[in-house]
Amino acid sequence: MPPAKQQYIMKDMARWAEYRGVELRFPTGFPLRTVKPLRLVLAAGEEAAPMLTHRLMRACWVEDLNPDDEAVLARCVAEVGGDSSWLAKISEPEIKEALRTNTEEAASRGVPGVPTFFVGDQMFWGQDRLDFVDKALGGWVPEVQ
Repeated sequence: MPPAKQQYIMKDMARWAEYRGVELRFPTGFPLRTVKPLRLVLAAGEEAAPMLTHRLMRACWVEDLNPDDEAVLARCVAEVGGDSSWLAKISEPEIKEALRTNTEEAASRGVPGVPTFFVGDQMFWGQDRLDFVDKALGGWVPEVQ
């Protein structure tokens, strides 16, 4: 990435964090290895996934913790009141296959990066598209498809 673009993106991220009222500390270990936390969220199940995802994101993007470190993962699970067995499940073939399947589905749907949101077949990429997501959830379908 060209230095000017990198500098701009860092400032833009800080602006968005301030705008949304959230803390942000760019991870010193970026890019992050995220296979284990992705598997962990799958192992936790749909009901626990939002809370665990929030805790994991905070660990990475506020506390500058390494998401590949199993002690960090165990701490996040404990702090959300999760089941310690979730961590053991990240090595199970079913969880590994579920992550591969989800990744293949994202690629097949043309997901350009994160965060990406789908409302029906409409795809919205980026935190700056949340207003569009909100409108689409209310039934808005833009003429441009």
